[in-house]
Amino acid sequence: MRQVLRTAALTGALLVAGARSARAADGAPSDHGFEIGFRTGVAIPVGDTSSGYKLSDGLGLQFPLWVDIGYRLGNLVIGAYGQWAPGLLGSQIDCQDVKCSAWAWRAGLEVQVHPAGRGGVDPWISLGFGYEWDTLRSSILAGTQEVSGSVTVHGWDIGRLGLGVDFPLTSWLRIGPFVHATVSEFVVTGVSIPDVGFSESTGIVRKAVHSWITIGVKITGLL
Repeated sequence: MRQVLRTAALTGALLVAGARSARAADGAPSDHGFEIGFRTGVAIPVGDTSSGYKLSDGLGLQFPLWVDIGYRLGNLVIGAYGQWAPGLLGSQIDCQDVKCSAWAWRAGLEVQVHPAGRGGVDPWISLGFGYEWDTLRSSILAGTQEVSGSVTVHGWDIGRLGLGVDFPLTSWLRIGPFVHATVSEFVVTGVSIPDVGFSESTGIVRKAVHSWITIGVKITGLL
């Protein structure tokens, strides 16, 4: 957790420095231009991995490090996002005497609607879709050799909905809280044990809907 916070602070500082160098003057922001955002927070698992298997059994809370890149056209920001999210293990994962870790990757497209424009306090709503990869990795010492393996589930973020409000720190830098939820479905699961040359992927037959509900803070640089 300390490493996540240090990484978040460093990424935020780099964004601030980049936005500062991109705007020599502290004038009024344009209604057109690029925006770069960084988000972090806590994501809560809800729903099922597949029918009859709760998502929270295998995956616990996640702590996303999330980047948005978009272009503002009036009240719309059209862009893409990517995130890496280290996380906790689920309630049914027993890693006694085994090293375990969990993380996720997500990427996709998103549109933000800013009804008040860039002028002052800036509420927004976002809609999007994308793809999600979640991995559980474990390793165990077999004699003098460490054997590692991983299980990955991945599938579509069919819909993504976010709500937030940005408060101006300067004319080109904003910060504010947000809440975000996905409507997602895993379609493939895979097992990989590189040390013994085993890798297999299969489609999930009994598909189910799950969601990640994220509460956090967003920093946005207006370029």
